[in-house]
Amino acid sequence: MEFVFDVNTSGPIFRRGYAEQVIRAYRDEATLKVAGVGKGILHGYLHQFLQHPTGYYQSKIAVKQMFGAAVIYDQRVIYSWWLAGVGSRNFPITRFRGYKHWPLTRADLTAKAGEVAEHVLHQYVRRLN
Repeated sequence: MEFVFDVNTSGPIFRRGYAEQVIRAYRDEATLKVAGVGKGILHGYLHQFLQHPTGYYQSKIAVKQMFGAAVIYDQRVIYSWWLAGVGSRNFPITRFRGYKHWPLTRADLTAKAGEVAEHVLHQYVRRLN
């Protein structure tokens, strides 16, 4: 008994380099979307913690893409370490222990990142079909 198969491979996924291009585009968009959600979470915590905000610190929160990752940072505002509670002038020098907005944001974003990335994934899977 002999079986003979004739397989025709066509479509976008079989084009040379196309799948890698789509995967890179997905990675870039997903990381930026996750970072954008993180920026929103961080702003929420700052709104909750800061009693008399001037808006300057919040305006310096930004998302920057570097080395294949998206980073949320505060553009090194001079008092950002103090607000976070990790500066040299925090406790025991003063009673202020910081707002801990960065660790809280990290925890919330870790819980939501998969959902955000999966939401972005669907449009890229369609491009491969």
